[in-house]
Parts: sequence; structure tokens; C-alpha cells
Amino acid sequence: MINAKRMNYNSIFKPGHRRTVLFLMAIIALCGALAFPGGSFLCAKEAVVYGIEDHESDYEFYSADAGMVSMFRMYNKNSGEHFYTGNSSEKDNLVEAGWQYEGIAWYAPVSSAIPVYRLYNKNSGDHHYTMSIAEKDNLVKAGWKYEGIGWYSDPLEGVVLYRLYNKNATAGSHHYTTSAAEKDDLIKAGWTYEGTAWYGCIPEIEINEKTFPDEVFRTFIEERIDSDKNKKLSHQERVKVDRFELDYYGVSDLTGIEYFSELEYLYASGNNLKKLDVSKNKKLLELSCISNNLKTLDLSNNIALLKLWCSDNDLEGLDLSNQKSLESLSCYFNDIYELNISSCTKLTTVYAQDNYISEIDVSKAKDLKLMDISGNLVSELDLSKNSKLEELFIGDNIIEEIDLKNNVSLKYLQCERNIKITNKPKGLVIEYV
Repeated sequence: MINAKRMNYNSIFKPGHRRTVLFLMAIIALCGALAFPGGSFLCAKEAVVYGIEDHESDYEFYSADAGMVSMFRMYNKNSGEHFYTGNSSEKDNLVEAGWQYEGIAWYAPVSSAIPVYRLYNKNSGDHHYTMSIAEKDNLVKAGWKYEGIGWYSDPLEGVVLYRLYNKNATAGSHHYTTSAAEKDDLIKAGWTYEGTAWYGCIPEIEINEKTFPDEVFRTFIEERIDSDKNKKLSHQERVKVDRFELDYYGVSDLTGIEYFSELEYLYASGNNLKKLDVSKNKKLLELSCISNNLKTLDLSNNIALLKLWCSDNDLEGLDLSNQKSLESLSCYFNDIYELNISSCTKLTTVYAQDNYISEIDVSKAKDLKLMDISGNLVSELDLSKNSKLEELFIGDNIIEEIDLKNNVSLKYLQCERNIKITNKPKGLVIEYV
């Protein structure tokens, strides 16, 4: 994070230089030769500030792809500042004012959940761009003007934008580039590399053995997703996809699924999958991968997930601590030793039978109506918080006693004959196994 205090007027100009700088700025203002974006033509003109929300028709899109914005890179030789905008009118105004247009720097998504904020320092004429809300707020406190959302970062993290800092510069103290070579050259010249600034979009994905190694999945993409049949997937073709129905399709590898950031429904049961990476599919609501050969399933990034079916695999553990919205879980016929559903407050159904689970915490699942954990190694079970529970299957465990005092809605219980049941609710049907 940059230090907001070092960017104020007093830190930008040394005391002996301020009068000279102010004089030069006054001369420039009179001739109107220099324009600073964010409105500050250095004269009496009213400021004109463009943001991503303004003048949508002015935005230029890559290959008529309405899913991306072309981000223009401008250079002011008088101040040394590089400026970035997706607005063609702003670009043209700056060119007329003497700025040099250096081409398209990267492509940004039209929208995403990751905004990049744009700020302006009227004392230096400098702009700054950041994804950090904290950094934005610190700069505003230090006197910078917040100009709104400049553009958005690609949630797929397709193209890295590197951020560098020049402690000796006034305007243009930060520089942003997709070029690793430019980054390295600036570091050699004394700039400080500050890491990743944000991410741009990959304009097109070629459909080949590298991007989609599985022939069956690759053919599916060519026939179902590649609408113009050019063996490439544009950004627009990718963001249109919200559902894959691949049950019993003969797929062995779903590599390439990471290119579909808008995917909400993935049905891939009855295949030959040994691995499944959905870390980039952050909008997933439903995932079905029953009857595959999965040994692990990392869902830490899929916090929007509502329904999960992953039964009949080789899973040894399942961590759903980030799935606070999960409503339905089916993970039976695995080799699960540890099942973490303690944070799943919205759960209504759990099918986890025939595993090796020894502990299960459903204390926060107050809407739970059905739970089947038969055929496990559970010895104790606390159901005191599950007053809405209607059906319970706990046979073939090592539970010796269970208290149903608070389970007033329970209608059916399947359990061992020798289990001690206290506080049976009225009308409860018990089936012994």
C-alpha cells in the first residue's frame, strides 16, 4: 500500500522548488498547453471527469466483444505521467491536448465484483489506481479526490497488471504494465516493484489440446460454446455460459473450466474425473460430481454454493467451512474421515452415510430437516439445536445414547436396537437395524 502522506503537496516539491514549480504551472495554464485528466486542464476550464459509468457508448470493445473494455494508455511527456482510461472521448480529448496515445494497454471486463478505484491529486496532477478500499480511503483523507470506479479487475486473473513506484517522481510516480520486460527494465532503472495491481482479461482462448486437454470436453466446447466456429473462445462467448450439463459424458479431465467465470451450475456425474478444480468458478451455485474417482475436492473459493452432490467417490475429507449458504449436501459412499459442516447455517438435508466420520457438528444448522449419517463411526451426537429435524438415520454407528428433547418435529428415526433414547417426541416412528 502506498503511503498517503508522501503524496501530498508538501512531500512532492522541496521547499526551494515550490515557487519555481508554481510559476511554471502558471505559465502552462496561460498557454493551455498541458492537460491533466480528471478534469484539470490547467486553466479556468471546468473539470471534466470520466468514469466507467459515464458515456457507455464511448467505450470501445475488442472485436465487437461486449464483454470487455479496451483500456487506453496515454503519456504526458511534460509531466511524465502515464494515464489509463477505457473512455474513447477522454482519450481523444487528451490527444488533442498534447498527450501521446500509446495504444491498448489491456482489456478489462465491463463489470465484475472487483472494482479498481481512480483517484486524483490536484497538487501534482497525478492519478492513482487501486483495488484496495483501505488505500483509497487513506488517499482521500490525505487530500486526493476520489473520481469513482475507473474499471474492473478480471476475476479469472487472466492477465497480470504489474505495479511499480518511483520515489523520485512527482506526477506518474506509479506505473502499471502487463509487460514483464517493461517491469524488469523499470526495476533496473531504480523503480520499486509493488506487486500485482489488478488483472486484465484474456481476449481470446484458443480451443486446443493445451487449453482443453480432454478430447470429449474439447469437442463439447467446440460444438456447444464456440458459436462462430473459429476454434477460439471470445470473452463474450465465455461469460454467456452459466451451465454445463456433462453427466455421463465420458469426460476424464475438465481442465479449461476455469475460463468460465459466470458458471453457476456444473453437472458432471458419472464420468472418470480424478481431479476437479473449480477454484475460478466462484459463482457456482450447484455442483454435481457423483460417481467419479475424486480423492480431494477443494471448494474454499466457492462460497456461493447452495447444493453439493459428491457421493460415490474416493474423498477422504470434505471441508465446507466456507459454504455458509449451503442448503443440501450429499457425500455418501466415500472414504471421508473428516466432514466439516459446522459453518453451514442453511443446511436442510445431509446425506453422509457409509463413510468413516467420527464427529459431526450440526449445531448451527437450525433448519436441518433430514440427516443420514448411518454407517459411520459417530459415538456422540448433539441435536439440541435442530428443532426442525424430521428424519434421522444413525444406524450402524457406535452411539449408545441420544437425547431428543428438543427435536419436537422428529417423525422418523432409524437406529440400533440397543441405543438408549431419551425424551422421545410424540408420534415418533422408530426403525431398528
